[in-house]
Amino acid sequence: MSLNLPSGRKVVVKDGKTFYYAADGVELKQEYFTKEEGNINIRPSGRYSITKNGKTKYYAADGTELKVAYFQKVENPDVIIKTSKGKTYNFNKTLATRINNVSVNLKKAEDENGFIGSAWSGFKNLTGIGDSSDKVRELQDREKKLFAQFNSNSKTRAKVFKQLTGYDYNKHNLEKFINGQISLQSEKALAGYKEGQDMAVDVAADVVSGVAAVGIYTAAVAAAPFTGGGSIAVGVAAAAGSGALIKTGVKYADAKSGGREYTLDDIKHDASTGAVSGTLAPVTAGLGGAVGKTVATKLGIQAVKTAGKEVAEESVKTGVKQSLKTALTNPAGYEYVGGNAVKRVAAYGTEMAADGAIGGGVDNAFRTAYDGGSLQDVVKAAGEGFVGGAVLSPLIGGGMKAMNKSKSFVSETQGIQAENFNSKAFTREELKQKLKDGNMLEHTNITEKHIPKVRLAGPSAKFAETDEAFRNIVRLHRYEFLELNRKSGDDFIKDAFELCKKYMGLDDAPIKLEITNLSDSEASPAEAIVRIARNFKGGDKAELLGAIAHELNHMFQYKEMYINSVANDKNYNFAPEFKNWVNKQDEYFANHNQLYYDKGEVYANNFENNYIEPYQSLHAYRNQPVEKESFRRGDIVRDEFNNLIKLDKYEQYAAQQILDYFSDKYPNANRDVLQGILDDAITTMKKPEFEDMNYLDFVNYYISLYD
Repeated sequence: MSLNLPSGRKVVVKDGKTFYYAADGVELKQEYFTKEEGNINIRPSGRYSITKNGKTKYYAADGTELKVAYFQKVENPDVIIKTSKGKTYNFNKTLATRINNVSVNLKKAEDENGFIGSAWSGFKNLTGIGDSSDKVRELQDREKKLFAQFNSNSKTRAKVFKQLTGYDYNKHNLEKFINGQISLQSEKALAGYKEGQDMAVDVAADVVSGVAAVGIYTAAVAAAPFTGGGSIAVGVAAAAGSGALIKTGVKYADAKSGGREYTLDDIKHDASTGAVSGTLAPVTAGLGGAVGKTVATKLGIQAVKTAGKEVAEESVKTGVKQSLKTALTNPAGYEYVGGNAVKRVAAYGTEMAADGAIGGGVDNAFRTAYDGGSLQDVVKAAGEGFVGGAVLSPLIGGGMKAMNKSKSFVSETQGIQAENFNSKAFTREELKQKLKDGNMLEHTNITEKHIPKVRLAGPSAKFAETDEAFRNIVRLHRYEFLELNRKSGDDFIKDAFELCKKYMGLDDAPIKLEITNLSDSEASPAEAIVRIARNFKGGDKAELLGAIAHELNHMFQYKEMYINSVANDKNYNFAPEFKNWVNKQDEYFANHNQLYYDKGEVYANNFENNYIEPYQSLHAYRNQPVEKESFRRGDIVRDEFNNLIKLDKYEQYAAQQILDYFSDKYPNANRDVLQGILDDAITTMKKPEFEDMNYLDFVNYYISLYD
């Protein structure tokens, strides 16, 4: 194949190799030819495109210039499928419609969420468990990019179809897709999301009705004029009736809050399944209590049956052992006495999770069987209900029991434990003098304290502790964070933690990292430890980086609280090494002005007295001062990292190849120079004129700007 260009230069493709010639027939190097003519992409049909200075033109084999739309149409024609029933479909249009419908149907599903469904959807998005709405959106974003590839390059269609559906690209499977027998990944996730929402509303209603049913059962047994089996029968009847009534009430309220109809058939269905839930509630509560008691015994604390305050107190004194009959007539669970808060929370949490898991599994299995499900459906439903109940029961029932602060403001008594002040480096008077030397204003009574949102200089020259400073953690060090993105798993978390510490001025702080299998991350000042859950948000790198920044911001908050405590003669249960490190940071004291004093007061008041747990109100939890600031700053770091690594696949390839090229060619180049090149390359590739350029062509073009 030979192409004669208007300039007289010529391109010859022979035996799979490409040769370049000047107008006089002299062979040219590709680099020179490309610089003069642009990047040439020759198609098997003989048509070709030329990209120069970011602009692409398209030509027929004879050199006639073609319109972009025509070129794309003839080079990548739509896939036309004639089904076995004789109907003809444009597969490209069918695929586009299916992808777009996911957005419409997801919005409809979210709009119809009631207060329970909305809370559960938010919880799934926060934790990354199950098929969440965020997961559906992520899959759809991916599918939209794949669809663009499907349309623009016929050679990759088999690969793209496999990525979209998981099935091989052939006529049989294309027809099955058109008939709705094969789903997109986002469609599967959306179906899972809807099923999960329905399950959560039902299980949550069962939990609420179950909690109430246990109380009503216990009261009915106590009030019955006879004992033994007769009392229990009265209790069972009361529990069944309350379960039916309360479940229908909860389901009705959820449906109305989501704008859904709640029909007579729904009432009959929910009353029947609610009665079963109410009947089972005393049994599952008793089983949950038995599990909680076992855990308490292993932890060395005492489990006392909650038959009322007086009986509980008497049980503590006499050590009365509970019999099976007592458990049935009073299944309300245990109070856990002695030990520390962590042990008591473990016992309470285990009790509620076991109760919810058993009840959720049985209730969901019964409901599926009641609805005519197969044995396989019933078994699957039991598993889903088991997991849902284990999660939802502590969230709902947890409001009735004291739980440890999720961000581990570790303490033994209301988050504060008095201890003897002991500073190896300074006396208290010396520390107070350091505050005075920093021109700190005298403390006055302030009726309204808040954390200002304005951008102000922070108390450290190393790191300003402002939103902009958090943004610059990634923005000013893109080279290192792009290198970080090559790592995965625990190695990513460890290096991300060290980078954040370094660029937050904490590289010499004694704050340690612990990687866990927990569902959430936390910062513990009592241990000077930041714990990061390796599977947080499915192990998404950007989310993990945001979580690290979030928890380290909590450490800044604890630092402010500690500096305030020096002036107030107040002592916190913070790790000695953490306090000693703060003591040696002169700039923290010198610049700790009234603004930062007031911030420390807000932090202390929030952590000590007014901390809101996620299970109490997820919205209020995220919007309280200490969490709102940390979430905002963690999200800033997450988003900046996403802006860097979540270029599309080919943009990322281009950025990495450019970085590799300059790193190899200029091994002595410092990081600032490489950072500048990387920033410039990313900015350049985002310009409209490079939108349709092949990524390899862009790499060559960009490198040519420097050579």
